[in-house]
Amino acid sequence: MKYNYDAMNSSGEEESGDLEALNTEEAISKIRTLGLFPTRVRKTPTSVFDPIFSGTGKKKISPFADWDLDTKSPLTTREKLMMIFICLLLILIVGIIL
Repeated sequence: MKYNYDAMNSSGEEESGDLEALNTEEAISKIRTLGLFPTRVRKTPTSVFDPIFSGTGKKKISPFADWDLDTKSPLTTREKLMMIFICLLLILIVGIIL
């Protein structure tokens, strides 16, 4: 699987990139082998629906990962549930109107 990551180097500068790994733990290990401290590691979606339905999402590995404001990150569980709720509500409303 392909993963993309954000990490800090020994100088404190942010770096990002992509790598191949079997799972998130292996991806983290590979990043550390490069001499970097990973701050965010996420599976690269293979389809448009992967971030929504895969459940893999972003894996937080740092207390500072919550500060990430990246708009490309996958949806949270709460956001997924809200989407489902809104869809069901719309189906119910349309059913009542027809």
